Amino acid sequence: EGKSTTAANTALALAQTGARTLIVDLDMRKPSLDEAFGLAAEQGMSTFLSGMADFSSQIRETGLPNLLMVPAGPRAPNPAELIGSKRMATGMQLMREYFTYVVIDSPPVLELSDAMVVSQYVDGVIVVARGGRTPRKAVQRASDQLLQVGAKLLGVLVNNVRPGQSGYNYYGSMGSYYERYYSDSESNQRTA
Repeated sequence: EGKSTTAANTALALAQTGARTLIVDLDMRKPSLDEAFGLAAEQGMSTFLSGMADFSSQIRETGLPNLLMVPAGPRAPNPAELIGSKRMATGMQLMREYFTYVVIDSPPVLELSDAMVVSQYVDGVIVVARGGRTPRKAVQRASDQLLQVGAKLLGVLVNNVRPGQSGYNYYGSMGSYYERYYSDSESNQRTA
């Protein structure tokens, strides 16, 4: 849906204001930010959360002013448990102390529980949807799930919308994260 790209661009925009900004890849099942920033992912959040290193040693320079990053690290067999651990709470406290902004890229809401756990630690959540691809029912369901766990939903960002497009079609495959939730008839509806 473009969530990682949106997270990276948001962090970059915040860093360009002169604010000390940290981007954290918590999508430990399908990490992508390390590659986007050209960083090695031998260590990262999974290393810290599993107790194998301290938090500060996992922070990497991005080469961009005011923007630092913590990669996801090696793939862990139990990301939701790691994210729900006491070490995560400790890491979040350290992030709040040393950075003006922290942007976290989490796994998709509908597919995994990881995002629900992450939402308990943050000041706000933005749901990212892809215009013309993400069904409105999927966005509504994701929003409802976040609200049910007490997350502060800041809004929904719809990307990939063409200029002049008055609505977007529900067409084709809805992607691996959503296809099991909706039938083919729903995926071909058109909204106003």
